[in-house]
Amino acid sequence: MKITVRFLGKSEIIRDGTHVMIPQKKIQALLLYLLFNESCSRDELAALLWEEQNEEGARRNLRNSLYKLRTLLGDGVLVTMGKEYIKLDPAVEIARDTDVFLMDNGEKYLLQMESCCFLDKFHLKNCAGFEKWVSSMQNVYEKLFVDRFLPAMKKCMEREDFTAAEGYARKILLLDPYQEMACCALMQIYAARGDYNKAVLVYTGFAEALRKDVGVEPEPRTKDQYEKILFMRKRRREEGDGCLYGGHLQAVAELSKEYLKYSRREEADMCILCGSVGMGKSMVLKTFIESMDTKVISVEFQVSDQQVRYLALEKVMEQVCDRCRIALPQENMEFFGGNSDICYRNRLETMMKAVRRKGSDYILLLRNMESVDEQSLNLLISCFFERYRRDFFILMEYCPNFQAQPQLLARLESVSRVRVVRLHHLTEEESRAYLVDALEERFPEKLSSHSIYEYTGGNLRFLKDVAENIRVGAEVYFRFLPETERTLERMFSGFRQEEYEYLEYLSVMEHGTDVQQLGSILGENSVKIMKILDFLMRRRLLAETGGGKRRMLKIREKMVRDMIYERTSQFKRLELHKLAIRYYEKIYQKNRSVYFYLSGLRYHYGFTDCEYEKLYYDIMNLQYVLDYYDEFFPTVVNDEDTRNSIRLDRERIYQDMEEYTQRLEAMEDEVEFRNYEELHMVLDFLAGRSLTRDGKRKQGIVCIQKMMDRAGELERTDMLLKGYVELICYGLKEGSVEWMETYLKEAKSTENLKAYARERGVLLRLEGYCNILKEEYDRAEHLLLLSIQLFESPKMKRANYFNVAGAYDYLALIYRRRGEYEKAGKIMEKAICLCREKRVIKSLDLFYEDYGYILYLQGKYEEAERYFKKSARIYEEFGTYWLRSVGECCMSVIALSRNEEDKALEHFRMAGIFSQKDMTAEELKMLEETRARLKAAKVLR
Repeated sequence: MKITVRFLGKSEIIRDGTHVMIPQKKIQALLLYLLFNESCSRDELAALLWEEQNEEGARRNLRNSLYKLRTLLGDGVLVTMGKEYIKLDPAVEIARDTDVFLMDNGEKYLLQMESCCFLDKFHLKNCAGFEKWVSSMQNVYEKLFVDRFLPAMKKCMEREDFTAAEGYARKILLLDPYQEMACCALMQIYAARGDYNKAVLVYTGFAEALRKDVGVEPEPRTKDQYEKILFMRKRRREEGDGCLYGGHLQAVAELSKEYLKYSRREEADMCILCGSVGMGKSMVLKTFIESMDTKVISVEFQVSDQQVRYLALEKVMEQVCDRCRIALPQENMEFFGGNSDICYRNRLETMMKAVRRKGSDYILLLRNMESVDEQSLNLLISCFFERYRRDFFILMEYCPNFQAQPQLLARLESVSRVRVVRLHHLTEEESRAYLVDALEERFPEKLSSHSIYEYTGGNLRFLKDVAENIRVGAEVYFRFLPETERTLERMFSGFRQEEYEYLEYLSVMEHGTDVQQLGSILGENSVKIMKILDFLMRRRLLAETGGGKRRMLKIREKMVRDMIYERTSQFKRLELHKLAIRYYEKIYQKNRSVYFYLSGLRYHYGFTDCEYEKLYYDIMNLQYVLDYYDEFFPTVVNDEDTRNSIRLDRERIYQDMEEYTQRLEAMEDEVEFRNYEELHMVLDFLAGRSLTRDGKRKQGIVCIQKMMDRAGELERTDMLLKGYVELICYGLKEGSVEWMETYLKEAKSTENLKAYARERGVLLRLEGYCNILKEEYDRAEHLLLLSIQLFESPKMKRANYFNVAGAYDYLALIYRRRGEYEKAGKIMEKAICLCREKRVIKSLDLFYEDYGYILYLQGKYEEAERYFKKSARIYEEFGTYWLRSVGECCMSVIALSRNEEDKALEHFRMAGIFSQKDMTAEELKMLEETRARLKAAKVLR
């Protein structure tokens, strides 16, 4: 029999697919209370629903109501435990909507719920006890919703799933109108969509409610975000039709400022407008020149000019003479002894005398300064920029992507009174805002800022191409239009063949490479590689990525990378991927714990037709992710890059396992028997361990036993011992000493156990815990100290600190049970310090909880509360529940000691909810002790 119960929103009870209709509301309330709590005493039920009657009358009404329920539901639903307790028959399967709080990734189901209110609008007259229970549960579930939605919202914001994040933020503010993080998230979401007015309304409404209801101001970071949004809204209004963005307007303003100084005969700077291909330099120059309404002498240099001596200077002189309507000076080179520099200086002086007689103001615009030949540059600097700079307003345009002389811009900057006006690439936020403004309702909601920036690098021309692709409904958004491709081809045409080939190599190493890695793959000299990469860096084609030990170089914009990769011959691409594979395989054998090398192998094998290797590294990647989260004492290092790259999504994990199993079984006839069985063994192990951690322990154990059968056949003792560890952990969670002893005995009898030091240390620790359950504390302490001694040996210490911390935790449990609280506290401090030292945050949820419990038993309530709160934050971040209800029970008693009855009741209700995940003996015992205290204080009836 299956009974499905809906507690959130309007109550509903379904038995085997049929709605259960109960005409009397009080009997319905009785059934709902029983279905939620599963077992209750008769006294509790009588006091809850018939408190206005004497004891005999209340008991009689309870008996009658239970009889009616049994008649309605049939036999085998409600059973008695002695004379005093009523409980649900264990054979009945109960599915509550509230159970979703105990599920991994349950947030998406919670978001779909129409109501977050527990038993919404369900009231009973003259039943103050029941009303109080409903009210306290409503408060608890509102807090639970917020606690689950906040981390989910944060994760959605990180991956820029703004639709889901908006849903979470709105729900949070409905439940907690003063939750500032949700307000900030909504502001960011609306600003990212370009809806600045809506973002402003969110802030003003939130700030007003905060001032009026709570009497405080929003936090400074929220105010800063609001000011930034106001600035962006103002800038959009200034930008008008969208042809110019903020950086353009600023550049025009700087140029105008210097030109006005020049026109007033004040000391003015010469300006260099510097920006990459596609950043709108021409647009800025056009806007500036049109606004000045003055004469312009425009000289445009070409890439080919770099190879011809004095050609750039000749072009300048020709254009100046043409616009000023003066004759081009000619000199006899022989007269100057064949010295070209002196000859050109003399011609320039003659020309400038004629220009001065004209007496007009000119803007001398020198376009593509990066293409000037060296001889012309020397004369331009020494003559025009030094001697004649008051005769013209000199304005230069410079594109670093085309520069052949690495120090050319630096030389120009070193000239006195030269100002470089830079057109910076748009930021990630500005890039998204640009597309939102350009596309309006056509902007694809799921297009993340990260993707936009990764592909375009904030380049304005690339963003325009993306916008046009979306407008015309192209399948691929991030592809260049023909005109942009031609511009890039022109740029690449100026490269030497070797320089362009390095771009091809970098396009294959999509996620980045360094000099040493590229040298190993290509068999080239490191100095040569460094020079070529430096050349490409100076041309603004490469960007640094990562940090610390693995600082990498990669092609700056993925659109450019994709263009180069697609134009590289298929044969060459494949050979480069194979070279990368050989490099990574060699280094991975010595560094199996480094995720970077594993992900590199997985990536490069993805471009080959080696199906077995593809699958192998897919499975190794999955194993790395699950080792990261699913070890019994997990070791989630506080490394944001790693954590972001291997996010845990249980639903996706199970889908991947099923897919990998199908792929493996499809190639059974093509793969060697041992390789096939070993991969299947790993999949069985990962599935079993995931299921047990996910609360589906019986299903998990079936997979583990399958894995052990395969391990036995393959004589893989290491995997066999891993299986035993999982079986023993199952007994630990079930609280079954007999189960643990059975598999400890089998594990210890494993042949050649001494050769597996790590597994032996884990077994010693688990045997120690088994002896704790048997209350044989001296024996347990001895085993745990042996485990610590083994793990702290020089060979094992570095990689097994988490096993040492786990053994410390069990030692603290022994001392706690002996009443040696000071000793227990010091041991827990060692476990916590070890985790902090190694930057491990997972496991600290349990360690903080245990340390808080020790402080609680010593009566140090304030310190204990601090550690319980720390523990709760980590539980919420990782969605874990192991023994969390113990901390909530302690918090309930702490609140009671302060006469905070509502808070005490809230923590107790939380404890009841969290205990449903694992229902360990320790949790249930603590719940009953706390219940008794609350009853004694008349907080519970």
